[in-house]
Amino acid sequence: VGLTNLNRQLCALHSTLGRNKSDVMAERILDINPSCHVLSIPELYSEERKERFFSLSPDYIVDAIDTVSCKLSLIETALDQGISILSAMGTGNKQDPTRFRICDISETSGCPLARVVRKELRSRGILHHTVLFSDEPAVTPLPLETPPPGRRSIPASLSWVPSCAGLMMAGYVVRVLLGELGVRG
Repeated sequence: VGLTNLNRQLCALHSTLGRNKSDVMAERILDINPSCHVLSIPELYSEERKERFFSLSPDYIVDAIDTVSCKLSLIETALDQGISILSAMGTGNKQDPTRFRICDISETSGCPLARVVRKELRSRGILHHTVLFSDEPAVTPLPLETPPPGRRSIPASLSWVPSCAGLMMAGYVVRVLLGELGVRG
């Protein structure tokens, strides 16, 4: 949990700064329902770690990875293994959560991340994939900190935007798992 998470992530509080997000969220889930079985894996997904991740046999994957190469690896591996996956596209620099929708990546427009992911998936022979995206034009934030190496900028997030996207994704996955929606990967 870092300072930049404070405005938009449920697990981010001054008391949780520096702790693993997965551990903080596991504690929260167990505090809500002590009967839950929660497995906290405080690791970032990467190509090198994918076998460990997929050995857990997830029922459904919600992808909120920022790094394009890791996002592509996760999507491609999940689809190859027949595991349903829903990927978040760009939510940074957006202001209107009513513009989010869940659809096939082929139906996206106006989202730079979706454009890159769509192109890269197409080059891998993947033409269809379920995503959450917004067609809202991104605003340009004031640069408050220096971007890390390899990034041109750090996207800004308003507190309500990522949370609305996350709730939409969670609701979609629960409805698929309950059989209320057709399975789309």
